[in-house]
Amino acid sequence: MKTIRVGVVGVNRGQTFARDVASLRTLKLVAICDTCEERLAITGRKLGVTTYPDFDEFLGHDMDAVILANYFHEHAPLAICALEAGMHVMSETAACITMAQGVALVEVEERKRGGLFFYRKESEQ
Repeated sequence: MKTIRVGVVGVNRGQTFARDVASLRTLKLVAICDTCEERLAITGRKLGVTTYPDFDEFLGHDMDAVILANYFHEHAPLAICALEAGMHVMSETAACITMAQGVALVEVEERKRGGLFFYRKESEQ
């Protein structure tokens, strides 16, 4: 089974996600990102992972997926950048503020992955 390499953005709210990822066999926490360099350094040492204060540099790390646990208004722009970089993205909150951001997210997902898939109950099909 392939191990999925995960990075977390936002070490304050993201610490729970980072610890959870680190505890699973199929996921491996490889990097964290935050603009607060002091908190980033402390958390990085505690978790034993690479740290990045710059999101663009963080995206250059060898990883498969990103968990966004940062400020709400930043989710859509950062998700779009991560999707463009070929990564899977999980937002720990709503993924966008405006309809335009939602459209941009769908467009980049369709372009990079070939479409979105939605779960429907069997009774709805």
